[in-house]
Parts: sequence; C-alpha cells; structure tokens
Amino acid sequence: MSVPQFGKKLPGQDYPPRPGAYALVFNAEGLILAVEEGGYWWLPGGGVEAGETHEQGLVREMLEETGYAVDILKEIGRANEFTQDPINKQYHDKHCVFFAVRLAGDSKGPQIEENHPHWMRVEEALTKLYDETHRWAVRRTLDARRD
Repeated sequence: MSVPQFGKKLPGQDYPPRPGAYALVFNAEGLILAVEEGGYWWLPGGGVEAGETHEQGLVREMLEETGYAVDILKEIGRANEFTQDPINKQYHDKHCVFFAVRLAGDSKGPQIEENHPHWMRVEEALTKLYDETHRWAVRRTLDARRD
C-alpha cells in the first residue's frame, strides 16, 4: 500500500526525515483528544527517538504531552508530510504512523508545561489540527468506525 504524501517542498529548503507516532483516542462522548502548544493543535504524539519503536515513542510522548498512559490497539495508517514547525521554524519530512489507543487510567497531567491537552468535537479538530496528515488520520479513523 502506498503512503500518502502531503505538503510541498520549498525550493532550496532541506527537509530532513523525522519519524513520528501519533494517537487517535476518543472518549465515551465521542470527543477526540488533541494537544495545544503555542496556539497550534496536533494529535498527541511526536518524534520517535533513536532506538525507539514507533509504539515506544508514542507511549513516551503520550505521557509527556497528556499525562495519560495508553494501550496501543492497532495501527490506523501511515502518511508523510513536508512541513515547517510553526513554533521552532524547522522544516521536516514527517513520516507519521497513527495508532488507535485506549487510555490506561487517569491523566497525571502533562510533563511538558507548554502542552495543553483538550477533548474536542471531531468537527472542531478537523478545522484546528495544524498538520494535514493529522486531519487525514482523523478522517480515516471516522471512515473505519462507520464500516
């Protein structure tokens, strides 16, 4: 299966590959968990560090960004995006893996002060999420839940 590619490279700009893992988690009311940082919204997750699997990186990132421990249920899909981080202004070729997860207990609060997790309506998330790959993953998850 081919991996969808989002975004466009700017001429003369270097886009180093950046592997990442992100969570799609819904509560009983059907709200999705998103994280706000510096006025921008993402699905919880982030970069996978050297020596980590995508799953290990996601578990670590979820604790850091939301305070939640998670059980990974299944991979939702993979997508790549040429993007510029709006906060640190770095360019990346993000290689994203998206997972359905289940929360394993209550949040102990984010470990990163700048991160603010919020539950929001899916429609709101589809307008607020910064990365197109994240919006793609939400739509893909909704489509799979309808089938």
